[in-house]
Amino acid sequence: MVKSKIIFIGLYNDLNLGDPVIAHSTEWLFSQYSKTIEKCTRLPIFPRFSIFIRVIEHFKRVINSSFIIRCIESSLCKYYDKNIADNCVIITTGGGLIKYKYQNIDLAIISLLKVAYKKKAIVVFNSVGVEGYDEHSDRCQRLKKEILNAINNKTLQYISTRDDLFILKEKYLNGNCSIPCFKVADPAVWCSDAFGVYRDLDSKTIGVGIIRGDIFYDNNIPYSKEELRILYIDIIRELKKRDFEVKLFTNGLLLDNLFAKEIQIELEEKYGINYELILPSSPLELIKIISKFKGVIAGRLHSCIIAYSLDIPAVGLVWNDKLIFWGQNIGAEENFIVYKQFSSSYIVSQLQIAINKGYSLELLKEFKQTIKKSIEEISHLYLS
Repeated sequence: MVKSKIIFIGLYNDLNLGDPVIAHSTEWLFSQYSKTIEKCTRLPIFPRFSIFIRVIEHFKRVINSSFIIRCIESSLCKYYDKNIADNCVIITTGGGLIKYKYQNIDLAIISLLKVAYKKKAIVVFNSVGVEGYDEHSDRCQRLKKEILNAINNKTLQYISTRDDLFILKEKYLNGNCSIPCFKVADPAVWCSDAFGVYRDLDSKTIGVGIIRGDIFYDNNIPYSKEELRILYIDIIRELKKRDFEVKLFTNGLLLDNLFAKEIQIELEEKYGINYELILPSSPLELIKIISKFKGVIAGRLHSCIIAYSLDIPAVGLVWNDKLIFWGQNIGAEENFIVYKQFSSSYIVSQLQIAINKGYSLELLKEFKQTIKKSIEEISHLYLS
């Protein structure tokens, strides 16, 4: 294969379709400033089929063992070595890339930075999510060490984040950032323009975005699958009581889809309520689904971000701090609700307030420009 001198690396293959939305929105933004991206390569962070994926499937219970980690890193290094050209520019497309708790993203970033150094490549972290920090986590500290090494050896030359700039600077970078380091919007704030999809202004339908039942427990929040199932049922019944039309949807992940189907069946069999469940199969389809709503209640961050791009009010159920940061970013912290506040009446009332209030158009315009200006600068520095 011909190796490109410009590589966009991101979660292109992820079944959580919010991540491909980020990636394609990033490419669209770069296309506004550089014609050279027409010759770029798209590189998924993880290969679609590889030995390390099979290892994960067979050894999930011991995934944190040093042996499994070495296998995964070895496989990833070979993958990057095969697909990265010497002296190229590597740009991450965004998403939650500085994290270590699950998904093995930390191992991918460590492997990428090692291979980039070997290849004398330049790496740009564009609008990365920063999801926590732990002095006592070996995986967190390994990730930190590799990021610092990459900065010191001039491999990593630019960082922007959509999330926690303080943790990024003070913890991961030890408070001494020698490269450009900024907070910007998630690239998906431009997805409406990037995909050419706009909201249905006449919609009277509320979209309820379903996430998998165990997601709160998996993030150390004491809220069970059964509690979440009951909450969703109650939210939908509350919406019906207030005369809203309702449709259920997901961002495409299998476990989200299965849980959504369980809820749809229970609504029909136990309460006689038959609501449509829409399961997207592409990034464009996800955006089109959300564009048909008057308002959204969702747990996936990018359901909320896509809604924001479309100027559709959204309320988020918080299982990860990234949703709280998002609410702060857009001046709508009250729309992002933590588990201790969970009640169907409160959540639906907050959505009604959000619909009546709308977004600050001035803040929306200003916030969207942060990622655009950053990408313009990256294009000038590395793609001219």
